[in-house]
Amino acid sequence: MAHKTAISSTKKSTVAKPADAESTSKMSFVKTLKTSIKDKQFVSGIAAEGVGTFLFTLAFLQMQSSPLYLAFAVAGVILMVKGKGALHFNPAFTIAAWVTRKINVIKVIGNILAQVIGVVAAYFVIVGFLNGSTSTASFQAAKIVEGKEWAILLAEFLGTAIFAFGFAALSKSKHSKVEAALTGGFAAMIGQYVAVTLIIVSLGLQQAANFTYMNPAIAIASKAISFSTFWPSLIYIFVPIVAAVLGYALQDLMKYKDGDCDCENCEVK
Repeated sequence: MAHKTAISSTKKSTVAKPADAESTSKMSFVKTLKTSIKDKQFVSGIAAEGVGTFLFTLAFLQMQSSPLYLAFAVAGVILMVKGKGALHFNPAFTIAAWVTRKINVIKVIGNILAQVIGVVAAYFVIVGFLNGSTSTASFQAAKIVEGKEWAILLAEFLGTAIFAFGFAALSKSKHSKVEAALTGGFAAMIGQYVAVTLIIVSLGLQQAANFTYMNPAIAIASKAISFSTFWPSLIYIFVPIVAAVLGYALQDLMKYKDGDCDCENCEVK
């Protein structure tokens, strides 16, 4: 009987373990959330993400067809809001940073909320100033050309991957503001130039700015997403996320563990 009781006790403790693990996980999440909210650096980082995304969106929507001007604009935004942590201005980049273990889930949620607010605010500011003007249509996404879906998808993928590859380098805390600004600015320029050039060549257009966004939030605000077909969601939401993860992963492969990374989950010894 004693033997059976021991076995029964063992089984009960074994069954109880998953519940205990789930409870511990929830407690850990809540504790991390409370700690993050009280952390001034975390709060300032989220604020910088929101303000930076607002300014970046204003610049991007007006300079899509001018990659060089976009580079200076992005560099200027980084100089204005750059703090100790890395910047993203892009939900795809935030997800990529999480996948590559640079930030935790709390930071992901905070960043994406700030980015969405920044993008929506920027879009309504532009539309508000141009209310009733025919220029409003110039800030809306162009309709995907039938038969050219793969060309647009490839352009969005390559442009975003290049952009993300450059932005991933901003996680190095030893970079000065000027270095970070130049890196982010030129990454935006090269990514947008490659994407726009591919669109122009593939579709035979004079300009192709409204086909490329490299940012799911800006694409949604620009009405690029249509639920009548799967192509817009694939091109402007899922492809940028995959490309961003690739860009961040490639940047990690090229880095040595030299202690110059400020990732929240960094395991540099």
